[in-house]
Formats: sequence, C-alpha cells, structure tokens
Amino acid sequence: ASRDDESVMEDANAARQWQELADSTLASLRSAEDVSDVRETEMLVLAEVLSSGLVPETSLEDAVEYVFQERHNDESTKLLTEQYKERIGKLRERLNQVVDSKTSARIELAERL
Repeated sequence: ASRDDESVMEDANAARQWQELADSTLASLRSAEDVSDVRETEMLVLAEVLSSGLVPETSLEDAVEYVFQERHNDESTKLLTEQYKERIGKLRERLNQVVDSKTSARIELAERL
C-alpha cells in the first residue's frame, strides 16, 4: 500500500509541476504583444508542457484538458447564455400570445354583454 501511496504522491507532484509550467507559459505569452490568438496561445502552451518531459504518458489527456480548460469554460458559458436568451425569447413570445388571446377573449365577452 505504501508503494501505491508513493505513486500517487509522485503523480500529484508531477501534475503540479506541469500545471505550474503551463500557467507560467500562458502568463508569459499573454504579456507578449505578438500573440493574441487564443488557439495559437493554447498550442504554444501545450507544446511547451508536452516537450518539457514533465507530463507522464498516463497524464497526457489531463494536460491537454488543463491547457484548453479556460477556452472550454468560456465557450460553455457563451453557449449556455445564448440558449438561455433563446429560451427567454420563446417564453416571452408565447406569453405575449397568451396575453393577447385573453385580451381578445375579454373584449369579445364585454361586447356580448
């Protein structure tokens, strides 16, 4: 069991090292004025992290997800916001139809009385 514990600790330390490298590389690229494209920046960060030798083969997917997580979160937020606005628009339209229908029904009822 202690060997498994050591392996888990080694994996956690390795992850922390490549995550710190990713974060510092991203910060450096963002401060450079010649790199403004998000995808290009992500690819440069990913290349730096993967070429560093800090990412074990078993953590390659984790490294890719880590590098792309900010854009993924931004895109998810944008998509959810758009869907919410679309749903609200449809609900507003349907509510207006219901209100118009009830108004027409009241007018007709008032005219019959």
